[in-house]
Order: sequence, then C-alpha cells, then structure tokens
Amino acid sequence: MTDCSITLRAIFNHFGEEKQLEKLQEKQVELLEAFESERPEHIQEELADNYNILMQFIQEYGYKKIMKIAIEKQERTLKRIEEGFYE
Repeated sequence: MTDCSITLRAIFNHFGEEKQLEKLQEKQVELLEAFESERPEHIQEELADNYNILMQFIQEYGYKKIMKIAIEKQERTLKRIEEGFYE
C-alpha cells in the first residue's frame, strides 16, 4: 500500500462511509459549479477533491475489480463509437 493509499484509508476510516457519501455529494455539486465558472484553477481544485473522495470508495470496494470494470467499460464505449452506436 502506498503512502497515498494509507492516507486515503485513514481519512475514510476516520469519517466513515456515511459521512464520506455526504461529502462526495457535496463535492460533486461543487465540481459542477466549477465547470460553470469556467475557471481552470477552480475546476482543478474540485477535480482533485472528487478524485480523493472517489479513490477512498474505490479502495473500500476493491481497487483491482473496479479498475477491471472501468477498463471493460472504456473498451465497450470505444467499440460502440467505432460501430456508430452513438450517431
């Protein structure tokens, strides 16, 4: 486990899943607002917040399995693009 993983796990364990779910919702709203502001620094800040919260949940629910699913979904989307599915 990397230092970052240890840090994220400690944060998640301290606050607990319920509080972090609330924080995730809050941060997602803030990210949408940042995109509306069109200020790159604001968007970067909120993307970092969302990344940190999401990584906590990804660790909690199985990093390897989630990454496998994410790659499968990316490949499926690319295949659909190539097949003209979205046109």
